[in-house]
Amino acid sequence: MGPEPRDELELRGISMSFERCLTSFMGKSIEDVIATARGGGDLPSNWKAILYERVFERLGQGVDIIPGIPELIERLKAADVPFCVVSNGSEKKMKLMLSQHGLWDDFKDQCFSAHTIGIAKPDPGLLRHALNAINCTATRSVLIEDSEIGIKSAINANVPCLVYDPSARDEPVVGVSRSRFSSMEEISSHLFSFINAHSPQSAARTADHNTERPHSALDYQTRLITPEP
Repeated sequence: MGPEPRDELELRGISMSFERCLTSFMGKSIEDVIATARGGGDLPSNWKAILYERVFERLGQGVDIIPGIPELIERLKAADVPFCVVSNGSEKKMKLMLSQHGLWDDFKDQCFSAHTIGIAKPDPGLLRHALNAINCTATRSVLIEDSEIGIKSAINANVPCLVYDPSARDEPVVGVSRSRFSSMEEISSHLFSFINAHSPQSAARTADHNTERPHSALDYQTRLITPEP
């Protein structure tokens, strides 16, 4: 998330630090951002269009990719593990950001936007829609998140969650099955531990030991949801 909402609020006489802006708005749908912002002062009726114009102008200037994301995606592809993006942002925003790093072709048919589905995080309906679309089950999927709204959506949808936080100090996340991780390399390591533990080979080993096996090999799939800026 960039400084555009804060700058726009400053223009309207609403003072807010960048840190507070992140806490208040990161991961939220545009409607929730507007509703929260209106609580601090008067905004023009067309503020949504104004804000979008500022945001897309800034995104068009270039956005950095989170280190380790390309390598993780290649690793998922090599292992034939399905993945997708689920976002409170628009398809236009997702395409603009992913295309800058050559990732749009990997995600163009697997992007699920609250703008299109009509359900936004933290409502579990958005994640459940994505799971159904790619034929995955919640408990055998993994959500990678970087926002409190996204973490709540994972909890509400009963989806295991790995939290990306560059400033993390291995702090626990209430209601989430993992702690925060400061790098995508750490995320990748934990994610593939999860994958390997539920792989068909692991299921076969479990069966050999006469313990409970998964319902089927096809019941296990994992998806990657890239963090939102």
